[in-house]
Amino acid sequence: MTLHSNLSATTHSTVQSCESDRAFLSVLHEIERYYTDLAKATRIRIEKWVHKLAMTGHNLTWKRHRNAYAKLLLHMVLNRQLEAPFSSLPPEGSLSSFPVHLKAYTVRGAYNSS
Repeated sequence: MTLHSNLSATTHSTVQSCESDRAFLSVLHEIERYYTDLAKATRIRIEKWVHKLAMTGHNLTWKRHRNAYAKLLLHMVLNRQLEAPFSSLPPEGSLSSFPVHLKAYTVRGAYNSS
């Protein structure tokens, strides 16, 4: 591998990472717009999940998982009903990979980019 190909791969990864972060921030903005009408206990749980998600995702794979969790949270906020995994506080420690069986909820709507 040459220096140029290493730089190109790094640049491509950085661009994907930035796009992933922008998508995440966009979803968080939408969550913020719609969660304010929910019950206080639900809002607190959402805030804790958002904080947990913001602390996750230091590489591109985890950013994709983080974004999938965020999109699912937005879906549930818009439907005004939090279900698993958001029906309880986020776990201590690191998040597990995004559950495959929930992926269908993240491909609807405007927030299907990684």
